[in-house]
Amino acid sequence: MQSIVYSYNKNHFYNSLTSKKTNIKACSNYLNEVYGEGNAYDFGARIYDPRLGRWMAADPMAMKYPFFSPYVGLGDNPIIYIDPGGETLEFANAESENAYNLFYLEADENTQAQLNTLNISDVIYLIDVNSTSISGRVAETSYDFGTSKVLVSVSSTHGDKIGALGDELTTAYRFETDKIGYALLSTGAVRTLGYDMEDEAASKSGEVAAIARHNLIRRSINMDVGLPAEVGMITMDNTTQAFNKADTDPVPPGQTRNQMIENYFNTDASAQSYIKDFSLTGRKMGVNISPGDVQKSDYDDVVNKGTLKKYVYRQKGVTVKEN
Repeated sequence: MQSIVYSYNKNHFYNSLTSKKTNIKACSNYLNEVYGEGNAYDFGARIYDPRLGRWMAADPMAMKYPFFSPYVGLGDNPIIYIDPGGETLEFANAESENAYNLFYLEADENTQAQLNTLNISDVIYLIDVNSTSISGRVAETSYDFGTSKVLVSVSSTHGDKIGALGDELTTAYRFETDKIGYALLSTGAVRTLGYDMEDEAASKSGEVAAIARHNLIRRSINMDVGLPAEVGMITMDNTTQAFNKADTDPVPPGQTRNQMIENYFNTDASAQSYIKDFSLTGRKMGVNISPGDVQKSDYDDVVNKGTLKKYVYRQKGVTVKEN
C-alpha cells in the first residue's frame, strides 16, 4: 500500500518516491504505512500515527508558536507549509522561506539529510535570499557575532536562488560539521577559519547539483504540460560551467581530478578571487583544514593579543567560542 502523501500542483513538484508526477511528501523520513517500522511517519522531531490521525508528542517548538495547538503540525496547513526536520530554521522573509522549501523539495536524499541536520542543530541558521547587505559577491555564508546566528545570504539582485542556496547551504553544513569556523577581526570584519580549496569545491558542487536537479524536474514537468523544454530552466554562469567541466570531464592522461580542479581555481577569473581567502596551507585539493585542529587555547591567545576579537566553530556537535 502506498503511504499517504500531501498533494501539490504538478506544475511545481513531484513525488520523489515514485515516477508518477503528482505528489510530494511533507515529511523528510518516509515509513511505509503497513510494512514500515512502527507503522508511523517519522518527521524528525515527532512521530505521526496515520491510523489515529494523531501526533504522538507535542511540538518541541510550541513555545515559539503560542497561537497554534502544540499537537498540530505544519502550521495546520500541509498544502502550504513543510517542516522537513520538525523543528525550525529562520527566514528573513516569505520569499526566503518559499525558496528554501522549493530547494528542499527538489533536493536528493543526501542533501535533504544535510538540511535536516541544520534544522535540528542548536545553531540558528538565518536564510535570506533577498539580501541587500552583500558586497562583491552574489551570495555568502557568514556569522553574526551579535546574534550568534549563521547568515545564509543571497543577493536580492541574483536571479538563481536555487543554485545559490545549493552553494551556501553546503557551506553552512560544513560549519555545522566542523569543517570551517568564523573569526571576528579587530577591524570588525568577519573571516572564515579553516577555509580551504576543498571547502569551496564542495560548495560549488552543491550549486551544480542543485541546478542539475532543478532542471531535471523542470524538464519533466514541461514535457507533461506541453511547455517548451527551456521554460523555468536555470543556466549556469560561466564560472560554474568551468567548475563543472573540471569536476566531471574525463581526466586527461598524466593528470588527476584534483589537479583539474586546482587548475580551475588558478585560471578562472572569478574563482581566483577565492584563493586569497584560503588558508595558506589549504590552497590545493586534498587538504582539509578544520578549525578544531588548532587548540582552543591558541585561539584565546590570539584574542588576548588583540588580533581577533571573537571566534566560533563546531567540534563534535558542540559550539566552541572565545572565553
